[in-house]
Amino acid sequence: MGRDPGATLEYATAGFRWHRDPRGLGGAIFPGPKYLKADLILEQGSRAASAVVRCMAPVRIRFMSSSPTFLDPIVIPLIVGETVLDVACGYGRWGNLITTNFWEAGFQRPPLIDGFDAFAANVEHCAANGAYRNVWQQTMPTLVEGVVDILEQAANKRIILSTPNFPYFRDGGETMLGYNEYEAHKSYVDRKRLKRRGYRTIPAGLPNPRSVTIRALRRLGLYHRLERPLSGLLDLLPNLANSYVAYKDVDG
Repeated sequence: MGRDPGATLEYATAGFRWHRDPRGLGGAIFPGPKYLKADLILEQGSRAASAVVRCMAPVRIRFMSSSPTFLDPIVIPLIVGETVLDVACGYGRWGNLITTNFWEAGFQRPPLIDGFDAFAANVEHCAANGAYRNVWQQTMPTLVEGVVDILEQAANKRIILSTPNFPYFRDGGETMLGYNEYEAHKSYVDRKRLKRRGYRTIPAGLPNPRSVTIRALRRLGLYHRLERPLSGLLDLLPNLANSYVAYKDVDG
């Protein structure tokens, strides 16, 4: 559940500590000298920090506090380790999916999953569904590089990020749990930026609404006819993809 931002908290069993950020970054609870450590860090978006975009299908699916299903066959096989930290856990999609489909990642049993989200209603929702060991309310710094730095320090084995493959700016909006200001998308992170940090990237899903090719096919009325074959060519034509998954192995 939510943590008191004015307190320093010690969890002997989990071995981590949180304190109020002395720099006052967004009023956030900010990881202290002893980071919450997890084998795998799974970050899916802007709910952790308004400056980090998260993966959402454009236009017709909005403010859902979740991720599109085309990410599933990419993300699940990348899961490693005995503990997972779900950053911006939303409705708890990844916590529940890992709990039920852990065997697809080669596990004999589900890893232990912790999660946090900036939106209190999402935290309450995830805490009630039983997939998470610990869930708490927390925001993150407003600079993308700062967020990635924190995640890399918190990971023991691997980080998995998902984000749109195009600038997808918007304000917060209504969700099934109420208005969520943290649904806002304030920045865009392109593949090259993460590749320079040592991440591998995998294109995911169609379409990229900014793609010249996609727009031309739609004008010609050919997009829906070619959607299935195009989906099999994303490794060759990554600019057509709606989103991408980036992952990096670390030595925590």
